Amino acid sequence: TFEQSPSSDKHMYLGYGFGYDSTNDDYKLLGITNFNMAMHQYQIYSLKSNSWRKIRNMPCDEFHMIVRRILFSNGALSWLAQNMLDIKMHVVTFELASKKYHWFPTPVDENVHIEVLGDSLCIFRLRTIDAWIMKERGSWTLPYSIEQAAMSWVSWWEPVLLSKNGGSVLLMNDLQ
Repeated sequence: TFEQSPSSDKHMYLGYGFGYDSTNDDYKLLGITNFNMAMHQYQIYSLKSNSWRKIRNMPCDEFHMIVRRILFSNGALSWLAQNMLDIKMHVVTFELASKKYHWFPTPVDENVHIEVLGDSLCIFRLRTIDAWIMKERGSWTLPYSIEQAAMSWVSWWEPVLLSKNGGSVLLMNDLQ
């Protein structure tokens, strides 16, 4: 359970993210709940201390979490959120060791999905499999783009693995 029980107000679970804090040799779990569109609660569980703590000063009012997936890469947990001020999609990252957060606009705003490919965050668009890789904070590169029509309109494809040189990608489809 969270450090403080939610009030009698209705709340909704949004997501959990799990990662390793190598600086403090600790496994941590981030929990996010939503009490309404503009009120989120962020808490972190430390396996080492066996306790939950609220995370203060997160972008609670500015961002609305869109996707329940919270991914771990390079010491940080990351998820997609929509900035309520400009209605643009962003990646929000939370560094486990420093407890600092950052947000970066995504290169595209529609039909985006977040993944970790290798050691990098990847944003891809479902209609035309555009894979945007974040190499440095907020710096996106587009190593490949594949027209969905060139494959199959019946199923969605998503990148699973990107080669080290970025020249090849392994795709998986959802055809069942």
